[in-house]
Amino acid sequence: MADEHVKAGRRSVKITHPDRLVFGKAKVTKLDLARHYAAVGAVMVPHVRDRPLAVQSFPQGVDGKGFFVKNAAKHFPDWIRTATLTFPSGRPR
Repeated sequence: MADEHVKAGRRSVKITHPDRLVFGKAKVTKLDLARHYAAVGAVMVPHVRDRPLAVQSFPQGVDGKGFFVKNAAKHFPDWIRTATLTFPSGRPR
């Protein structure tokens, strides 16, 4: 399946691999999940705007291995704000 775009607010977000299963048992694809967030965004965003977000990625779906994303990839749009956090040890993470 070709890339899809999902409109969320004033943005159009490209969804690569839209047919990839994220939740295998429920048969929920990456595109299904993106459409869900677009649908609930108007209610959800006011509660999470300007708050730090930890991103956990599951390239093979939630049944596969996952990892926490520590750095924004170069392909992230410029409208996604990032920050460097320093913890008590003094090392940025």
